[in-house]
Formats: sequence, C-alpha cells, structure tokens
Amino acid sequence: MAPEISASHRYDTIRLVKNTAAACLATFALMSGAYAQGRGDTLWAPKYPPTKYVPPHKPVTKIADLLAQHKGQNAWREEVVRDDHIWADYIMSPPGSRVSRRLHPDTREWWW
Repeated sequence: MAPEISASHRYDTIRLVKNTAAACLATFALMSGAYAQGRGDTLWAPKYPPTKYVPPHKPVTKIADLLAQHKGQNAWREEVVRDDHIWADYIMSPPGSRVSRRLHPDTREWWW
C-alpha cells in the first residue's frame, strides 16, 4: 500500500511544477526575442578620421553619369576611390572579353 500524500504537499508540488514551467517559458520567450534581434556579437573595427573628398572621391558616384562620360567606349575604367584604406574602380568590359583569374585572399575582390 502506497503512503498517503497530504493535500498541502500535493498542492506545493503542483505549485512548484507550475512556477518552473512559467520560468522556463519566460526564459524561452526572452531568448527568442534576443535571437530575433540578432546574436549580439561584439565586433571591433578601426575608426579612422573622416577622409576629405579629394578627387576622384565623391560622396556619390552615379552609374548614369559614368555611362554618359564614357559614351561610345566599349571598355573603360573609372577610378572612384583611392586613399590609404580603400581602392575602388568601376570597370566596364564588352561582352565576351577575357580577364585573367585573380584572387586576393585578404580582400573581397576576385576575378573570374
């Protein structure tokens, strides 16, 4: 015969299970919200003093302006940014032109 459990002990156990379930759900909800907003990784990047707009730098370079400037040319290259930190060119090549394969592993630049 199983020992009898008092009513107060039974209610204490039920209350403990309910409180534990509520705490687990609240934790899950908070973690889901944090995950939806991003992982919250801390990333560090150097901050350089702002560079002045010295030619060829411009705040915005529009493709339409470049196409108008090089109208009638099949292949052209336009220097857009050239400073101590970044080097960027717009390059236009006619369809079918060949470029040698290149990979610079320390940058996001690659040619195929």
